[in-house]
Amino acid sequence: MSPSSTSLLGLPLEVRDMIILSVIQSPQSIPPTSSDLLDQRREPDTRYHRILYPAKPPNNPALSLLLANRQLHTETREALRRVFPATDPKPLNYNADIVYLKDNGTFWLTWLSVPTRTSHIDTLHAQFRIFSFPPLVDYDLAVGVPKTFDLHWVSNSLIVLLENTLGSAERGPCGKPISMNRLVLDFVRAEGSAGELLPVAPWARPRRRARDREEVPTECFPLRDDLRAECADDPGMEAAARLMCYFLRYLDWIVGDATFIGTWFYGKILFENVGVVEVWLNGKMYETLDLGYMLANMRYWGDAPGSYRYGTWHDKFIPWRRETQGRRRELGMPV
Repeated sequence: MSPSSTSLLGLPLEVRDMIILSVIQSPQSIPPTSSDLLDQRREPDTRYHRILYPAKPPNNPALSLLLANRQLHTETREALRRVFPATDPKPLNYNADIVYLKDNGTFWLTWLSVPTRTSHIDTLHAQFRIFSFPPLVDYDLAVGVPKTFDLHWVSNSLIVLLENTLGSAERGPCGKPISMNRLVLDFVRAEGSAGELLPVAPWARPRRRARDREEVPTECFPLRDDLRAECADDPGMEAAARLMCYFLRYLDWIVGDATFIGTWFYGKILFENVGVVEVWLNGKMYETLDLGYMLANMRYWGDAPGSYRYGTWHDKFIPWRRETQGRRRELGMPV
């Protein structure tokens, strides 16, 4: 076999096509380790500085092939047209990794796989992992946020992540909003001992028992009763489950709020851009939120005519819901 036949251009066209498609659709990044975070340049979210994004956007996986030479440029464009045709595009998935640093409540997001830029995808799979911050490091220098922890920062970060990053990807790889059929939130079993992982957040402000005035810590990230047996004697699974339960608490508030106010202020982007939200625990489905069903069945509960809630429901929420349901139909989402 001649040397030229062993190069990419020396391979049969059908084999070369398989390689091109593999390059385009393979992950561009690997999930970072805790020590990797210290070496990465990060920039905070403009709305909430507890969320840190890569300083540079993810690489275009096809760019190296497009710039190699004319033949590979042509063949790569043809492969892209076949896999992602304009008239009948095949399902396209994005993957993200989100590290939660429990010591100071920051979230570090990394885009792992973005096969091509588009305005609508089938699935955005976001995995959540829990780290303790590397020891002997100044938090201020490493992440640009204070060392101290406040549960209020975590709750605000979750809302911004859902609204601005995962629910629309406005701060995503494309630099513009996208819509998706499925948003998968996968809370992965953490690695480490109970002393390293639990509690998932520093205890909240102490409270005193009425009888003996003893100060006792408040459990910030409570675990649902149905998960206690599954997480028994497994601190890594318990940590992941506690973070998942905390996320679910806010999800239920902004998409299933019986009073609709939480939805009106924080859930609109999710309803406009996401078909269903699937919440997983370590790769296993735990709960599915059908946003189309929730939106259609949301009822008014509030004050009498003339009140703020009443006016918001009739003058703002009802027209918005009608428009959003029309948008969901056009995108093929459940209504």
